[in-house]
Formats: sequence, C-alpha cells, structure tokens
Amino acid sequence: MIPAWILDVFAGVMLVVAAVSAARLVAARPWRRGAVVLDTDVAHLLMAIAMAGMLVGSLRTLPDSAWEVIFGVLTAWFGFRVMRDARANGVRALAGGHCAPHLVHSAAMLYMFLALAAPAAAGGGMAAMGGSAMPTLEYPTLAFAFGLVLAGYSVWDL
Repeated sequence: MIPAWILDVFAGVMLVVAAVSAARLVAARPWRRGAVVLDTDVAHLLMAIAMAGMLVGSLRTLPDSAWEVIFGVLTAWFGFRVMRDARANGVRALAGGHCAPHLVHSAAMLYMFLALAAPAAAGGGMAAMGGSAMPTLEYPTLAFAFGLVLAGYSVWDL
C-alpha cells in the first residue's frame, strides 16, 4: 500500500510542472519564432493537471470522460504532427523531433484513463479511491512500459 504523503508529493510535482507550463504560455511571444511551442506547453499543462488529479482525489478537475476526449484529441494532433514531420524529415523525425514524445505522452494518458474507466465506473471513479486503494489495470505491463517512456521523455523535454 502506498502512503498518501508520497502521492501528495508527486501531485505537488505535477502542479509545479503545470505552473511552469502555464507561465510559459502566459509569457509566450508568438511573433518570435521558436519562443515557445504552444501545443507542447498546452499538452504539458493538461497532463500535469490530469496526473495531479489522478494522484490526489481533491485535485480532480474534470470527469474521466472529459480527460479521455482531451487526450484523444492530443493523441490525434501529435499523430498528425509526427506524420507531417516524418514526410518532411524521414525517420529522424521520430528520434529528433519534439512531436513523437508528445504522441507517446498523450497516448499513455489516454490509455490510463480508458483502462481505468471500467473499474472506476464500478467504484465511483479513480479520485474516489482517495489514494488508499488504487484500481487495477487490465494490462499493467503496458501501463508500466508507457510510464517508463513517459518519464524518460518528460525528463528530456524540460
């Protein structure tokens, strides 16, 4: 069983990431090329808010179905961007571009919300668990692999 304070610490880290992303969006100067990448900062902001809500129930902002739609749209957007980059730059767009990691991030978040939707529907939602009991995933190995990729890309992206 995971102590609640650990989840609180991780949720705090997510809120710091959200604050940094929000500050970057506020300070963005869209007329300067390369000043900020709006789609990635918006994605970081949304992912951090969603993850904080997943970790600590009192930080939950939207219903799970709304997050599924948001991350479905982000997955489609970054999928489109990766395909466009791959047409222009070949396979190196997958290794060197900024869209491929965000495609994985968005798909991982979508998977987490979709995979937990069935157990959450029976138990009142993920946030209702309050950190004392986490719902189980149908394919935990896939979630673990997504989590590793998500963590690895996130460290390099900041």
